[in-house]
Amino acid sequence: FVKSYVEHAEYLMAFKTTGNWLTMEANGLYHVGALFPEFKDAARWRATALERLTAELDIQVYPDGAQIELAPGYHGVSVQNFLGPVNLVPLTGCAVPDAYTAKMERMFDYFLYSMQPTRQTPALNDSGAGGVERWMQTGATLFPHREDFRWVATRGKEGRPPALTSYRFPYAGQFILRGGWERQDLWLCMDGGPFGYGHQHEDKLGVTLTAFGKPLLVEGGVYTYDASEWRRYVLSSRAHNLVRVDGQDQCRRKSPRDTYVVKEPEPCVWEQHAAFDHAAAVFEEGWGTNAARIVRHTRHVFFVKPDLFVIADELEALDGQPHLYETLFHFDAPDVRVDGLQVATLGEGPSLSVAAFGADGVGVVKGQMEPVVQGWLPDSSAGYGGVRPIPTAIYRKQAAGTVRQLYALAPGAGAAPAMPVVALSMDESALTVTRKEGVKTRYEFSRNFTR
Repeated sequence: FVKSYVEHAEYLMAFKTTGNWLTMEANGLYHVGALFPEFKDAARWRATALERLTAELDIQVYPDGAQIELAPGYHGVSVQNFLGPVNLVPLTGCAVPDAYTAKMERMFDYFLYSMQPTRQTPALNDSGAGGVERWMQTGATLFPHREDFRWVATRGKEGRPPALTSYRFPYAGQFILRGGWERQDLWLCMDGGPFGYGHQHEDKLGVTLTAFGKPLLVEGGVYTYDASEWRRYVLSSRAHNLVRVDGQDQCRRKSPRDTYVVKEPEPCVWEQHAAFDHAAAVFEEGWGTNAARIVRHTRHVFFVKPDLFVIADELEALDGQPHLYETLFHFDAPDVRVDGLQVATLGEGPSLSVAAFGADGVGVVKGQMEPVVQGWLPDSSAGYGGVRPIPTAIYRKQAAGTVRQLYALAPGAGAAPAMPVVALSMDESALTVTRKEGVKTRYEFSRNFTR
């Protein structure tokens, strides 16, 4: 039994992989060297393992704290691997340089600033919504100066809430528009970044929304790693809240692999004001199985404080042809009602109303199998491989040239209220929102895309 540990260590010294597997292997190698100090090569094993882990902290973790797979669940796996040597210090006395631990602080920042009001991670790429409090408990211990980590870890009993609300992860390309840090506050995430090193979905510019303590707008999340129609569904654009073109999904998987991870942030717009926050990003990598570059999609997301989100989609045909645009909204609700171009969730608890300005029409799909799978959500509570039907609104627009589509998203604490917005318009420099009481407000915004 003990001999096998030596054999494993020597194998890992001679052979290594990449990515999360490498950090798992290095963590294991360090454990053998730390837990069996009697072996003559134990110190060498520890040194090599720590050298590899230190290097991977710079290779696998962006400066903004996001692990390069851009899947929060695997971010947690990565953190656990890097934590291995630190966790052994009290048991073995094997010292870990302070500089190594310090490099990890930004990974806990990612957990903090991406966190939903429900104290869960976003369910991006191959990830479900995982709990954040336990990570903040670890972070508060490792970094005692972080009062914001302690505030989350103790559910507000100690420490202070983060000073920032809305937040941009420049390298991950993820934008969090947030009303505050309490469970009832509004939160929206837009994924506008690179494809990611692994566990990717075809979901650039997709949004999810949580408010009043409940996820209201959801995406496919993670499903069993098999070859089933459900697995293909959650990987596709169809399972996300974004725009499809001519019935085709995004296709970044055929892009050169060296584009999956970026060396610098992709251009975007990010601005924060007292009255509104604004993020914008672009998808132009291609659609359909041939990754045809026929349409450039720019999505603007506004948080009109304190109660409203606005999505503005600008779709520019690059081939001179008309196209059918389908904008998807997946509601985590038992059902919805449709009134013209407005769709509102039904059922008890928090609600969401969506109104379109400029669409040709809207339909709702729930639990569909043919001609394509649509209107489903993976549900682990239903057992292994479980899924459940959810209502999915599909707004349609047939147009040529450049078209702009606007959507108002109004969360409610109880039964869906009447849509508070009666008109939306947008030009090159301003968004104008007209509320039902007749108040018209103009919000001037930037189009300056920077890194």
